[in-house]
Amino acid sequence: MRLSWRVIGIAVLVLLLLGFVASAYLPDGHGNERYLHVEQVDEDEISGEVIAFEDLTPGQQAVFEEAVAQGNGNVEIPEDVNESVWFDTYGVRYQNQTYLTVVSTN
Repeated sequence: MRLSWRVIGIAVLVLLLLGFVASAYLPDGHGNERYLHVEQVDEDEISGEVIAFEDLTPGQQAVFEEAVAQGNGNVEIPEDVNESVWFDTYGVRYQNQTYLTVVSTN
């Protein structure tokens, strides 16, 4: 009987260890990362609605400004920022320029 408790104890420890190791390599359950891509264009090149930068939430403004500042126009959208505004519109008017906006997942 004493041996079986040791075997059970070791098995439990191994399972716990495997669980910790697996959690480091498995997806976190929040889905794929979302990215905002921006590109400066002429406003007539955008086939949908263009929204003013001022109409974005502070979080959306921060993501947009970061994408513009990076030059390549790609920035990860944090979990707490709603990306749906970029699904409903196709461009943002910012500092007298128009930017095409696209959201993608990785």
